[in-house]
Amino acid sequence: MNTRNHLKHYISTLIEHDNEANYFDVFIEWLESEAGNFEGKVEKETILNNPSFRFMNPEGESIKIEDVRNFNQDLSFSNYDLNRRYFVFFNSDLATLQAQNAALKSIEEPPVNTQIVLLTTTIEKLLPTIISRCEVVSLKKSLLAQNRNFTQIAQIYKTILSSKHFELIEFSNTYKDRVDADKLLSNLLNFLHQELTNKSSIYPKNTISRHLKIILETLKMLSQNTNTKLTIENCFFKMINQ
Repeated sequence: MNTRNHLKHYISTLIEHDNEANYFDVFIEWLESEAGNFEGKVEKETILNNPSFRFMNPEGESIKIEDVRNFNQDLSFSNYDLNRRYFVFFNSDLATLQAQNAALKSIEEPPVNTQIVLLTTTIEKLLPTIISRCEVVSLKKSLLAQNRNFTQIAQIYKTILSSKHFELIEFSNTYKDRVDADKLLSNLLNFLHQELTNKSSIYPKNTISRHLKIILETLKMLSQNTNTKLTIENCFFKMINQ
């Protein structure tokens, strides 16, 4: 198993997987799919004994701010060679809000030749600012469920853009609950991220970028305990206003 030696900055990766999946199997599946990273099959025992790999929270416990401070300290140490090193967070959705905020800068700007990988079964539990700074990869095996959810979110997005203001007021009643509102916005965020890189998307890139910014701002407002229905209404209104 050889890595290519060169200086490079890597975008952090967020991997969504099924609840019943083995964490290491999911990570290895992703690792093997990354063209040019390794030659041959990747074995669990090999990466466990490789100092280029650091694994955090395989026990599935809550990730606290102290854990992230230790992670940031380890991250600051110089790489012992030119190989890419991997810092892998299992169960990243179990990180507290304070821990996620503390990890944000490192996730956004990892050191050279360093790849940060977050694994989660529940992407909605992660801060939108973390999601937006990662390359999101889905390794869920329930493809039918994924496709169904994608189709539903695409239809919701289309409905928002084609609705009048009074229709959006009515539509926002569906999302008066904070949890439902957060889930909707997180799903829209994921959908738009995919559309942004979809060459056959029917939506202009500048429109997608503007809507991503609006959704991120709305999620931030919801985290500040604003009125959920009014905040969602305002989000929808901004999306249809040019």
